[in-house]
Amino acid sequence: IAQDSGKLGPKNCGEHLEQAKNEFPVCKCGFDMLDAGFFNDCKKLEIQKDAKDFNIPIIRSNRKLVATENGGLRDPCPLVFNSAWKSQETKQVTDKFNYPVCSGIQRPKNDEDIAFMSVLELGQLLKAKLITSEELTRIFLNRLKRYGPVLESVITITEELAFQQAIEADQVLAKGKYLGPLHGIPCGLKDIIAVPDYPTTWGSKSFKDQVIDVEAWVYKRLKSAGAVLVAKLVSGSLAYDDIWFGGRTRNPWNIEEFSTGSSAGPASSTSAGY
Repeated sequence: IAQDSGKLGPKNCGEHLEQAKNEFPVCKCGFDMLDAGFFNDCKKLEIQKDAKDFNIPIIRSNRKLVATENGGLRDPCPLVFNSAWKSQETKQVTDKFNYPVCSGIQRPKNDEDIAFMSVLELGQLLKAKLITSEELTRIFLNRLKRYGPVLESVITITEELAFQQAIEADQVLAKGKYLGPLHGIPCGLKDIIAVPDYPTTWGSKSFKDQVIDVEAWVYKRLKSAGAVLVAKLVSGSLAYDDIWFGGRTRNPWNIEEFSTGSSAGPASSTSAGY
């Protein structure tokens, strides 16, 4: 993970790349081991350089927080681990997922109160047909557009996809089928999670135009549960902290403070009621 330096352009990339290969050769091998062939050399260099300048010093500094006086770690890891050692097979019974059921929920008179209801309360409104997923989606999209630029917590609003999924959720519910507590509920995803046809930027200027046309597993699960994707949210540059190529994500209750990360966008957005 590394911060976005923004200092490497196509003109000086080759020069820095050659220098970095000599100074930090292990990194390229690491990318090869991870099968990260979708990175070009400039992007590899960007990550490599910032890891060296930013992450490694932080890790070395943090070691002092966990080190003992004699230089060892308080909880040292074993050098060798074999899962078969002293193991006993146990039969695990997978219980069906249960969640509390809300009853007697009434629709508030204003959208502001609706925005701050819990997922279970919103689900009860949907089941009771006191609100539609399409209405709910419009409420949250309006809040995203209003507050997102102030808090710098949203990277991409997926409006077209959101209304499509909301209408489908309403149609399924109209047929008497309820998919569970996320059915018809608007949600956001950290922008490290791939969604086809939309950028997956990882919060980094180097990848702000990147589109990964595969569905991440977590997105597939949310779709199958009937959730409605309304936005891709900030996760900080390469999923670190709250600084990204569009600014720095703020605390909605005090915009002089910042959200920190890597879930900066989701934290700020949830707290702000969108």
